[in-house]
Amino acid sequence: MEIALIAPYSDITSFGIRTLVSIVRKHGHSVTLIILNDSDSETSPKPDYQYPQLLLEQIYAAVTRADLIGMSLMTLYYDRMVQLTQFLRNNLATPIVWGGIHPTIRPEECLQWADGVALGEADLSLPALLDNLEQGFDFTTTPGFWFKKEDVLIKNPLPAPVVDLDDIPFPDYFPEKQFFLGPEKDTLVEVDSGLLKKAFTHNPIWKMGTHIYYQTMASRGCPYNCSYCCNNALRKLYGGDWQVRHRSPEHLVTELHYARETFSFITAVVLSDDSFFAYPLDQLKHFAQLYHERVGLPFRCLTSPLTLTREKLETLLDCGLFSVQMGIQTGSERTKKLYRRSIATTKILDAAQLLAEYKHRMEPPLYDFILDNPFETIADCLATVKLVRKLPRPYFLQLFSLVLFPGTELAEKAKEQIGPHLLEGYHRPFNAYSSSYCNILLLMYHHGVPLGLVGALSWRPLVYLLSIPPFHQLIAGTYWIFKRVKALVSHLLGKKQ
Repeated sequence: MEIALIAPYSDITSFGIRTLVSIVRKHGHSVTLIILNDSDSETSPKPDYQYPQLLLEQIYAAVTRADLIGMSLMTLYYDRMVQLTQFLRNNLATPIVWGGIHPTIRPEECLQWADGVALGEADLSLPALLDNLEQGFDFTTTPGFWFKKEDVLIKNPLPAPVVDLDDIPFPDYFPEKQFFLGPEKDTLVEVDSGLLKKAFTHNPIWKMGTHIYYQTMASRGCPYNCSYCCNNALRKLYGGDWQVRHRSPEHLVTELHYARETFSFITAVVLSDDSFFAYPLDQLKHFAQLYHERVGLPFRCLTSPLTLTREKLETLLDCGLFSVQMGIQTGSERTKKLYRRSIATTKILDAAQLLAEYKHRMEPPLYDFILDNPFETIADCLATVKLVRKLPRPYFLQLFSLVLFPGTELAEKAKEQIGPHLLEGYHRPFNAYSSSYCNILLLMYHHGVPLGLVGALSWRPLVYLLSIPPFHQLIAGTYWIFKRVKALVSHLLGKKQ
């Protein structure tokens, strides 16, 4: 059997779909992989975006021999995948199935367009679907999939997620055929070793400093249940079967060793788990020993105030850790409860202080914060500003606008209490935070403006005054002009180089 898998993600390392490529090929099927790696789809999505006609025709030509077409998508890509599905459906009779987090959460919506949707993890269900197709069985009975036949919804049972992640093969970078977008994003280009190296080098997800990153994941699931996150929805779907699962250190390091041997241009590793520090200490020590012996590249990972300890940090620093990212999200006690992240401020500051003690051995940490929460008051935002003031420098702030994704607890609360128009996950990017006065104060901290100056500008009466009309509009306009001037200067400097 031949399957075509299509992903619209800007990240060409796309761990999930490449893992499915590996699983499908292990079951004896051949794969055509198409990654529509347009970074604008995430940073500057356009609700009315249309794929160029030439690109659609080239995608059709690439998948025309497939027995099944699978598409992976998050909510932000829903409109694009609707457009592509409609085009292919008008020209092919091949079954089209959707998978990923959005079809998992909104299966009935997606069945308006796709012939079937995969719910949850498809490690077991996708090869089973292909086997049913190959043997001529009724594939609409495949567990893990929903189908719609003559307006009748077929809800097959959901298999439990894989418990032993060592049973899952490594992500596959060498399917039978592989295509990325061309330089102008209006054509497909078949991938060879040169293009693969170039794509790694310019991968926008981890374009930090001079490193060329290999990205993978060491676990599935998250130890937390944040109300804004897809893990919140997955816990509802799987119930007691949804848990954090870790790969063994041997399995993880074997993949990273293979990656280093295969991709000689790789200079660093990203472990993109929600919290790599959630590994038990003995497992981390074992990983550190194996990683130092067999890989030896610098690496970065994520942590949290609740999983970071001195012993774990020193263990990983000794084997190559050079950068960590930590989710803080808010300084407001009220918002913490809303997010289901009731981490004491003292615990957050203790974790930040611990990282600061090792600033001579690592890059400044990245601290994540969520902005533009419609439930928050100015007092809530100011609490976050005050927390940031207490964080020991140096650091970088990663500021994300709250996106309310369907199926999450917070989105349901917003729909009930504020209005359905706030369900913005279909078009709103994470980096589209507003130019509110509190947000600008956080940007000042990010850019290293002297603490005394930002502290004076954070005087409570001043914050309240500049957060209401007409002063808010004045601040927003000034910030808009600043961004445009900065972009113009960057463009001119780039042309000179």
